[in-house]
Amino acid sequence: MWAAARSPYMRKFEAEMESLKAFVEMGHNWLAENSSPIHWSRSHFRSTPKCDILLNNICESFNSVMLQAREKPILIMLEKIRMYLMMRLQTKRDWMRNEDVEICPKVQKHLEKLKNDSAACIPTFSGEQKFEVRHMYGEQFAVDLENGTCDCRKWELTGFPCSHVISCCGWKGTDSEVYVCEYYKKSAYKTDAYEPVMNPINGPTGWVKTDAATIYPPKKIRIVGRLKKARRRGPDEIITPSGKQRLSRAGKVRMTCTSCHVVGHTIRKCPYRTNPEDSSVIQSLNMNKCSKCHLYHHNLRTCPGVASGSNSGGTAATYVTTGSAGDKCGGSIASEPIRYCSIKFSGD
Repeated sequence: MWAAARSPYMRKFEAEMESLKAFVEMGHNWLAENSSPIHWSRSHFRSTPKCDILLNNICESFNSVMLQAREKPILIMLEKIRMYLMMRLQTKRDWMRNEDVEICPKVQKHLEKLKNDSAACIPTFSGEQKFEVRHMYGEQFAVDLENGTCDCRKWELTGFPCSHVISCCGWKGTDSEVYVCEYYKKSAYKTDAYEPVMNPINGPTGWVKTDAATIYPPKKIRIVGRLKKARRRGPDEIITPSGKQRLSRAGKVRMTCTSCHVVGHTIRKCPYRTNPEDSSVIQSLNMNKCSKCHLYHHNLRTCPGVASGSNSGGTAATYVTTGSAGDKCGGSIASEPIRYCSIKFSGD
């Protein structure tokens, strides 16, 4: 679904939706019946706003700033918001005034990244400011520098040149900054966005007295219980019994216990640690497992069964089972759970 949402042009959107249908047909049918791509896919966005944002991160940033203000009464809350905006506008004006750039710094940084990506594009000039750009991975798009269009639609959506357009600029020997939209220029940032000033106002003691009826606050009703400050969670969000929100890792992560080295649980829920005797034994051992004899307490490099064959001293290794590992130690273990295996050496 995210691939379909990020698709900038129609043909790619249709291909991603076909892939989604092959993977989860029920999800594809739900999207087709209950939503319109004009609200969530870049391929259906209008090119006028010069913005391809898919998430509401701007709203979330504003809410994080307003955490303290929204707990206050309505007049105090509005006053705090007004003061914040007044100082914010002045801070952005001073910041941009001190920047000696023609394009906003974040846009310029993203443009430099696109210049590196343009190395994979091969432009072919066809006349009248038109190019045919082939990508090394197989894609091919038509670029019209005069009308400001590229068939990938990234230029129209964002307002700054895509990698295909930058490759054409490199072929012509012109700067790609020339084709950046006026919205991202320093002049537009200063004059249109942050130049208007929020005028200061007097406090309540300086307000003009009128003959209008006095507006009183609503009658306060005390609600039983503690006031809730946490946000209301959606019906599809999973909440644990402790009240915390978590994403389930079932079937996604293979957890291995650091105590018994068995896959399927962690040391916090290890069944072997419930018995103090077994727990002390396991903690005192090095729980390496040999890939040859399938025993713990050593690995293949230090396996005594391998070393005994080439040991010129004639030292033989004897496996002794301790705990409930099964009836034999050599080869495979007959039963579970495996506790540990101790090794004894005896001379000739």
